[in-house]
Amino acid sequence: ENTSPSSTYFLGRGLLPLVDAGYAVIRPNTRGIASDARDAGQYGRPQLEDTERLLDQLAADGTIDPRRVAVVGHSHGGAMAYYYLTHASPWGSTARRAARGAPRFCAVVAVNGRADWVLQANHPEDGVLPDALGGPPAARPDHYRAFSPAANARAASAPLLAVAGGKDTQILPANVPIMAD
Repeated sequence: ENTSPSSTYFLGRGLLPLVDAGYAVIRPNTRGIASDARDAGQYGRPQLEDTERLLDQLAADGTIDPRRVAVVGHSHGGAMAYYYLTHASPWGSTARRAARGAPRFCAVVAVNGRADWVLQANHPEDGVLPDALGGPPAARPDHYRAFSPAANARAASAPLLAVAGGKDTQILPANVPIMAD
């Protein structure tokens, strides 16, 4: 199911152990649906732009190794993880020289995320995507093709671990095999 044992579950069981092991854990505060409506009609694009700018700066400062950046996301974050996997640009000229042109992420983990945005937009229990993309798939098929991670899966350049709750009624478990196929 699309629930966690408590509000601190991912912090205590996921993020803090990574920090204790020496990893830098970054939680970007991006523009968009989670905080405002600046992503209307382009869900995913401004979030990825903000994250790429942050990562470019951290790499340029030497704070992170651009060859060892992974993405983990749950629910909306899972949708963004899929989107980042399929839409991210390679490391730019502002990142360390050794990483120029290299894939942006070394791995992606998407938990209960929307991968097939047409499937999800047509699902009555999920009202996010038609608002976020400016209409239903039937009215904007080219837009959904451009933005949906499943429609752009061939662009993925990192390994993906996709997780879904078999009884989730909001984020359909079918997103995982669709993305795998």
